[in-house]
Amino acid sequence: KPEGTRRRMLKNAAGLEFYNTASLRLASLSETQTREDLMNYVERFSPEAKEVFDYFKFEEFVDRLDAANILYPVVQRFASTDLSPERLDNFTMGVVFEELIRKFAEASNETAGEHFTARDVVHLTTSLVFTDQQHRLQPGRHAPSGDMKRASLLQSCGTSSIHCYATNAVGSLNGR
Repeated sequence: KPEGTRRRMLKNAAGLEFYNTASLRLASLSETQTREDLMNYVERFSPEAKEVFDYFKFEEFVDRLDAANILYPVVQRFASTDLSPERLDNFTMGVVFEELIRKFAEASNETAGEHFTARDVVHLTTSLVFTDQQHRLQPGRHAPSGDMKRASLLQSCGTSSIHCYATNAVGSLNGR
């Protein structure tokens, strides 16, 4: 139980659903022991985040980059790239994530679609959901407050691209 409390406190402190307790940062990894530093950094993520690294066999990928003597430059490139929520919104981060998934899937002879829904399918699905629904989605039509409330539920854990497209579709129907 104390470990669960600690994890909740760390998530609250991070303001995210995951955390990292490493004192290192990507920009401060050593050029001479990059692999060791990077794997130590990854090990200090919360269990939920480590599960993602494990699922995609991150350590094997790191070993390949290290063997090719390109691990340090790749890490430095990531460290110098601003991927913060202030810089990249959820939609854009989703695109980045899906591109990385596609690349990893190609490298492991899998189909990227096994891991995410392609953008054209997301766009088509969202378009079909809202076809001929303009009259139901405009403010002031059905709700006394002037705002009609709608909810969407996608029972998967991904980048929420369908939700982003849905939000944008409703906004454009409402002239926003």
